[in-house]
Amino acid sequence: MTREGPVWSSVLLRELSMAYKVLDEGQIKESVKQALVDLLRERKDLLYELIAEIVEDYALARAIKEGEQTPKVSREKVLRTWA
Repeated sequence: MTREGPVWSSVLLRELSMAYKVLDEGQIKESVKQALVDLLRERKDLLYELIAEIVEDYALARAIKEGEQTPKVSREKVLRTWA
C-alpha cells in the first residue's frame, strides 16, 4: 500500500494538530524543561561551552566600550608597539 505525499502529509498534519490540542501549555512547557534538563545532564560540555562563549562576548563588549573612551592612535603607532 502506497501513500501519496500530499495526502499523507495532510493526514499527518491533522493528527499532529489533534495531539497538540490534547496537551495544554503547561504540559508542553514541562516537557521542554525536562528535555533541556536531560540534555544538560548528558552533555555538560555544551553548558560549559555556552557559558564560556557568554563570558567571552561580555568581555569583548566591555573592552570595546572602554576602547571607545580612550584617545585614538594611528595605525603606524600600533604596529610600532607590536613590533
